[in-house]
Amino acid sequence: MVLTRAQQAAREAAGVFDEDMENTESVEPEDVAETSETAMIAHVEEAPSAVAKAPNVGEQLASLAHHLLQRTQSLAAEHVALQHQQQGQNDAQNAALMAMYALTETSVKNLTDQQRVIVEKLGEALNATHAGLQEQFKRMQMVHDEQGGHIERFMNERLTQTLQEVQRESKECKLATSSQAEGIQRRMQEVTTKVDGGLEQITRQIQQLVESKLAASQKQLCLGQEASELVQQQVQA
Repeated sequence: MVLTRAQQAAREAAGVFDEDMENTESVEPEDVAETSETAMIAHVEEAPSAVAKAPNVGEQLASLAHHLLQRTQSLAAEHVALQHQQQGQNDAQNAALMAMYALTETSVKNLTDQQRVIVEKLGEALNATHAGLQEQFKRMQMVHDEQGGHIERFMNERLTQTLQEVQRESKECKLATSSQAEGIQRRMQEVTTKVDGGLEQITRQIQQLVESKLAASQKQLCLGQEASELVQQQVQA
C-alpha cells in the first residue's frame, strides 16, 4: 500500500515512540537512572526529524474529519430532500389516481344510467310501435273483410304496373348499355388507330435517325481514310 509523506512521517514517529517504550520496559530498575538520560537524548534528537516529516498532521486529520462530517451531513440532507420529493411525487400520483378512479366510476355510473334510460325508452317505443302495428293490422283486416277482393285486385294492378315499369327500365338500361358499349368500342378503335399511327411515325423517325447516323459515320470514316492516305503520301514523299 502506498503511503503519503504525512502518513509515513506519522508512522515513523509512532515507531520511535514504541521503541522507546520497549527499551524502557527491558531495562532493569537499577539501570533506569543510567539509561533514562540516554533514551531521552535519543528521543529528543529523533523527535524533531519525525515532526518535521509530518507537519500539521493533527490539523490535516481534523480538517479531513470535518470535511467528511460536512459531506456526510450534506448527503444526509440530500437523502432527506429526495425522500421528501419522492413522497410528494407519490402523494401527487396517488391523488391523481384517486381522482381518475373517481372520475371513471362517475363516468361508468352515468353511462349505466344513460343505458338504462335508453333501454326503457326503446322498450316503450317498441311497445307503442307493436301496439300501433296491431291496430293497423286490425283495421286492414276489417277493410279487407268489408271490401272483399278490392284489396287483392288493387295489389295485382300495382304489381302489374310495377312489373311493366321494371321491364321498361330494363329495356332502357339495355339500350343505354348497348350504346355505351358501341361508343366504347368506337373509342377503342380510334385509340388503337392513333397508337398504331404513332408507332409507325416513331418507327420511321427512328429509322431516319439511324440512317442519318450511319451516313454521318460513313462520311467520317471516308474523311478519316482520306486523311490517312494524305498522311501516308506526305510520309512517302
